Amino acid sequence: MHLKSKSPTEKFGFEVSTCDGPLPHPVEWEPDWATFYARLLRSRVEMDAAACGPWAELERAANHVISNIVPRLLGSLSWQGKPIEPALIHGDLWDTNVSTDGQTGAPTTFDAGSYYAHNEMEICIWRVIYAQKLGPEAYKDAYLKQYPRAEPTSEWDDRNRLYSLKCNLNWSATDPGIITRKIAYNGMCYLCEKYAPVEGIGKYDPMLDPTVSKIKPGIRT
Repeated sequence: MHLKSKSPTEKFGFEVSTCDGPLPHPVEWEPDWATFYARLLRSRVEMDAAACGPWAELERAANHVISNIVPRLLGSLSWQGKPIEPALIHGDLWDTNVSTDGQTGAPTTFDAGSYYAHNEMEICIWRVIYAQKLGPEAYKDAYLKQYPRAEPTSEWDDRNRLYSLKCNLNWSATDPGIITRKIAYNGMCYLCEKYAPVEGIGKYDPMLDPTVSKIKPGIRT
C-alpha cells in the first residue's frame, strides 16, 4: 500500500476527516510534509492539554520541537534520490488492529485512521508501550526490507521518535493519567538535547524511554 498508493492531489492529508481512536486528524491537504506533521503534532499537544490539564514544561518543549526539530528532521527528506512522496498509511497499525481471516488465514487489518503521510509514520506506533507486540526488531526489519529508510538514513530512529510523540500524546489525551504523557515529554527532551538545546525543560531520562527501559503499560501518574 505504501509503495503503490498515489495521493490524488500529490499532497499530504486526506479527502475526508479520519480519526485515531475518538480524536480527529487535521487532514487538510498540505504539499509540505514537515508543515503537515507540525500541524498534526500541535493538534495532539492541544488535545492532551485539554484532557490532562496544563503542563508548562511540556508545552515549552513541544513548541520548541515543532518550531525547530520538525523542520530540522523532516524538512528535506528524500528517498531513492527524490523528495519523499505521500503514501497512504493505515494510521493506527498496532496489534489490536491486526488479525487473520478466519477462512483463508490471510492477514487483515481494520479500524484504520488513514491519511497520506511519510510512510515511516506508519510504524512509529510500534515504539509505544501499548503496542509492543509489534515492537520487536524483526517486524521493523521486515518492513524496512520492503520500504528502505528515507535519507538521511542515520536519522531514521530520531524521526521514529519524533513521529511517536503524536501516538503517545494521542493515548494520553484519550486516557488521562497514563504514563505516555511523560514518555512523550521525555522524547521531546531527548530531541531538544540532541538537535536544539533549550532552557526551561527537563533532562532526558532513559528510564522513561521504552526502547531502553521496560516500562509497564499499566503505570499511571
